[in-house]
Amino acid sequence: MFLFLGPWVSLCLLVATVQGQKSHMLPDYSDHECVRTCVKDAKPKECQYKFVVESYSTLSRACYNCTSGNITDCFRGHCITTNGVVRNVLTVNRILPGPSVQVCKGDTVVVNVTSYVAMSEGITIHWHGILQNESPYMDGVSMLTQCPIPAGSSFQYRYQCTSRTSHGRTLLHSPISGGGRGTHLWHAHAGIQRGEGLFGSFVVRVPQQLDLQGKLYDYDLPEHVVVVNEWTNTPMDEVLTEAAFRGQGESADTILINGRAWSATKRLPRAVFRVKRGFRYRFRFINAGTLFCPIRISIDDHSMLLIASDGRPFERYEVGSFDMLSAERYDFVLTTVKKKGPFWIRARGLGDCEKEEGLEERAILYYVTDDQQHLQDDALTVPVERPAPENNGNMFNYWQMEARPVPERGRPETLGDSRSQLLAMDALAKDDDSLLKKPDHQFFLHFGLRNISNLHFYDPDLYPATRGSYPKIASPQVNNITNKLGPVPLLPQRREMPESQLCNSSALGDNCIGDWCECTHILRVHVGDVVEMVITSSNPNLGYTHPIHLHGFSFRVVAIDRLQQLMSPELFRQLDSKGLIARKLHLAPFKDTVALPNGGFVVIRFVADNPGIWFMHCHLEFHAEMGMAVSLEVVDRRGGLPPVPRGFPRCGPYEPVWTSDEDFLEGGSLSPQRESEYQSTAGHSDCKNYDVANSGVSTLPLWALVTILGLGMAVVVLALLVSILWLRNLGHGHYQWSKLPSFVSDSKIKLDIDEPNNHLMFNGYKH
Repeated sequence: MFLFLGPWVSLCLLVATVQGQKSHMLPDYSDHECVRTCVKDAKPKECQYKFVVESYSTLSRACYNCTSGNITDCFRGHCITTNGVVRNVLTVNRILPGPSVQVCKGDTVVVNVTSYVAMSEGITIHWHGILQNESPYMDGVSMLTQCPIPAGSSFQYRYQCTSRTSHGRTLLHSPISGGGRGTHLWHAHAGIQRGEGLFGSFVVRVPQQLDLQGKLYDYDLPEHVVVVNEWTNTPMDEVLTEAAFRGQGESADTILINGRAWSATKRLPRAVFRVKRGFRYRFRFINAGTLFCPIRISIDDHSMLLIASDGRPFERYEVGSFDMLSAERYDFVLTTVKKKGPFWIRARGLGDCEKEEGLEERAILYYVTDDQQHLQDDALTVPVERPAPENNGNMFNYWQMEARPVPERGRPETLGDSRSQLLAMDALAKDDDSLLKKPDHQFFLHFGLRNISNLHFYDPDLYPATRGSYPKIASPQVNNITNKLGPVPLLPQRREMPESQLCNSSALGDNCIGDWCECTHILRVHVGDVVEMVITSSNPNLGYTHPIHLHGFSFRVVAIDRLQQLMSPELFRQLDSKGLIARKLHLAPFKDTVALPNGGFVVIRFVADNPGIWFMHCHLEFHAEMGMAVSLEVVDRRGGLPPVPRGFPRCGPYEPVWTSDEDFLEGGSLSPQRESEYQSTAGHSDCKNYDVANSGVSTLPLWALVTILGLGMAVVVLALLVSILWLRNLGHGHYQWSKLPSFVSDSKIKLDIDEPNNHLMFNGYKH
């Protein structure tokens, strides 16, 4: 019997050992001390993480024989499988998605980010959904809130996961306040690095008894945090470069669920989620995608009870499926009422991912019993094929609303809130000033794609935008402005930003060339102002639904709709003046990322109670990178911003201050005259630190130079005398004292001669 069972026992132990392997050098933090059950009135923790960012590869040597039939190897540490296609990636700690940060509200998060990215590309990390109350410099937007982290350098992000009301009171365990609790994500915010793999989940929990929806679920497990995203077989920089300069469409090749996708040829493992029968489980889903690829989530033979979005709770809403755009997050409760499983969890691609053959990935929901808990993921049974359940219940797809005609005045139907699934979800938070008061500011922001002579895409002399048989590309803009971040990061170096660089639609300055305007697009409000933003889109033929994200705030969505008529700010004003735009001003739901229907509008409101400079942009990577963005500056009544942290890194352009060959000495050094001028000049240099920015090296006085020369001559004389003594005693095999000249008469040199080894040892000492 033992001979028969021995090999199987050994195999089980091997699988358990492989799947349990962890790297101490680059941890995944799945067993971090801050991943815990949150307890009321417990002392908050300081949660420290080390993020090492580097260029890496899928199916690296860490995977051993994963693609050769040994599926156990696919679970080894640092083995990134994706869909089985080898490609370069950017990772944190060599895992994809990156480490999951899971803490309790009130904890302080400390993340030390070190960059080893090849080609010296700078990076930053944005903590999407963390509002950074009183820590705006930790928001992680490259060249807006900080300098990018250069290769070989590091940056420490430190902030507290709390909320602050408009009255300035800190709320550690409020069950309804924003800015802390909920399902969030972190991702790169420099260039297109998010699409290369720099993203991960971020969950802030509260004690279950303080959660207004805590009675709806039995378990909120760390392993039930799910990250989905579309994935390309070609590195994202190549995809977007082809789109910009060849007019090729952006298209995904697969969808990943927690970094995994099925490959029939290589038998790669799927993601697996375990449950027991008869319980209610809270799942947290995150879309970390970069392209226009909304993802529809459904579970075979199960309904889902939606309870929160973007970290904010709303009244429960039962659905058979729900759609997620880039950066949206949804929490739902799954009741395990079936006798046995397993069942498919489906992630179906829509938008640009809605191909003829269909782009769908599946994970496994596995009902386990007590005696199955030890089974590894690769030993579980594959579910049977069933029809997709999305039509067997409510489909939550508010972004796909049908366009309708403009209503006439006097008719009962109005636009805005009468048919929106999103607005049907009442927030659990009480009405605040954003709903109770008249807005202090109303901004109209038109997110559009325009065919213009954008000099980033065209050369008017060689391949102009106005003619040619080559494919054209539309420029993503806000209010016909291409946003361009400045030569210095705006928040920490605000006074150094050239005023001519800043603009808005009423003050463009000299930032336009023909029909193309490019500058740092900025709006300004004061702390405590109630702000309403009317966001419109007029490109129904292009089919883009823009996921609009505002940093620093969780806003109320008060109206959303889509018209058959071409939408514009002017049309909205006209309809609004006739009373045809209805706003939901009672229990309007919260979001920090909202879908702007193509050819439609969305109206958001919030209280500007978070001082700083906050980025607002389309969350499609290409659109944001090419200028579909604007910044909101929230200042105090004196026009001030929060103070810059001491020693905060600085960066900016550099231009020489010298003009002639006389400014140089041999070897490239500055002459003393120019050196003193340079030290008093307020210029910029890369990675400059406040503590060392104005430091200089003063020239030595004449007496010091004479002293140094004298000591040098004494050393030379001493060396000559030692050499003479050594030569005189070389053949004697003993030591003797040698009196030195008077200027060193207080010292003696002891010469030890070891004849067998012929080693010479000098031991100097005092009398």
